Amino acid sequence: MSKLSMIGRSDGSTLGGARMYNRNKDAFPLLDFKELSICLQTMEFTASEELISRPTSQYIKTLFEQFVDIFMGLSIQLTEELSNDLLRRNNGFSHDSHPEDEQNNGRFDAKKDDTSQLIPLMILFRCSLAFLEKCGVHDFNIMDLKKPDSQRIRRILSAVINFARFREERMKDCEPIAQVCEELSEDARKVESEIVLVQNEIDKLREQVGENNEGNKKSTLAQLNNYNSKLQAELKNLEKASTQLQLEHAQYKEQKNGLLDQFKDLHWLVEKEALDVEKYKSFMLINASELNTILDDLKKSLEDAEQELRAGEIKLQNRSKTIESIKTTEDELKNILTIVQSIIDDLVRLEEVRTAIDKQLALRDKEITNIEEIETLIRESERFLKNHEEKIQNTNKLASKKREDAKHRLKILEEEYARLTDERGVREKKMDQNRLIIKSLEEDISKMKAAFEREKRDIETAITRLNAHIRSYLSDMNNV
Repeated sequence: MSKLSMIGRSDGSTLGGARMYNRNKDAFPLLDFKELSICLQTMEFTASEELISRPTSQYIKTLFEQFVDIFMGLSIQLTEELSNDLLRRNNGFSHDSHPEDEQNNGRFDAKKDDTSQLIPLMILFRCSLAFLEKCGVHDFNIMDLKKPDSQRIRRILSAVINFARFREERMKDCEPIAQVCEELSEDARKVESEIVLVQNEIDKLREQVGENNEGNKKSTLAQLNNYNSKLQAELKNLEKASTQLQLEHAQYKEQKNGLLDQFKDLHWLVEKEALDVEKYKSFMLINASELNTILDDLKKSLEDAEQELRAGEIKLQNRSKTIESIKTTEDELKNILTIVQSIIDDLVRLEEVRTAIDKQLALRDKEITNIEEIETLIRESERFLKNHEEKIQNTNKLASKKREDAKHRLKILEEEYARLTDERGVREKKMDQNRLIIKSLEEDISKMKAAFEREKRDIETAITRLNAHIRSYLSDMNNV
């Protein structure tokens, strides 16, 4: 039995006895060691009945590391990386405070640092505490890892088994939610990657804008929207003008086709008249001058029609060039609208990045809250140490009382020895036995005092190291 189990505890146990628990306060059934062993082995944990009924600190630490890994997703490698990172920060702080030690000691060695064993234990304790509170155990403390008691471990493991059974029964109902959570997590990771890329692009754009437009005022979102509205209105006007020009172009085409038809008709008539003239040349009448006049008129009409046709073609070409220039202007305006829209999107992304920064600040506040919780834990440890010292004093008083009682009994026995010389043989054996009992009691008392003093010093040393580490961690957080 652990020596600490002989000291009165706040959970209701008495001196010299096992810890007592009020089962009515727990929402889960208390299982026996055999059932615990079978359930844990079914879950592929190393858990024999002997290991659970007589737990060691190393076994409990390993078991809780597996619990945290399986049920909370915090692997041993991740906790080790976190621990090493904190150790490196602590080492950097100590080197900044004492540069001469850095020159003497050389590079940092985690195995030689006293806090290298305390930090992983505190990380495991915090993770286990969060997990066991979900399981319904609210009185888990660090002594359950350092010096585990079989009855407390039995209760804690019963809570874990009950939680695992409930989790298995509800797993089918939670599978869609878990799938959605995984998808959302994946989307969140993608969005974070996109935010990083957008942030890099924004930084590049800022540098370019700073180099090219240094000293100029940046356009606000309202100005860009106004400019965008003006461009859209101008684009609509140009579209209307383009539609009207297309209609005029179609009319010119129709006129051109009509003039071509007229020209063809006139040309056919001229050819026909020329044939008729050639046919009747031999039968010319006296009024040949009239025929010449008619022919001249027809030729003049033909020349006028050709000139009108050429003028129509020139106008048509000019209209085509005008339509092409309008289309080019249209394309340029569309490109400008695309650029304006991309700038607006960049501004929206900037707002999103600002929101992400606010979230990071909220996370930092949450970390500060966690640090305050650690400080509260330190104060609770100090109160526990104070109570522990009071218990040691009570134990010393009890030992002194037992020593006085033993001396008193020895005195009585000596008086009886002087008085009962006739029964010396029998009395001497009894006296020897009493002396041995007294000697063993005194040795036990001395060992208990030495053990309590040693454990007191260890706890004080651990608290001092923890305070130094917390102070360094707080200073690092303030510097960040």
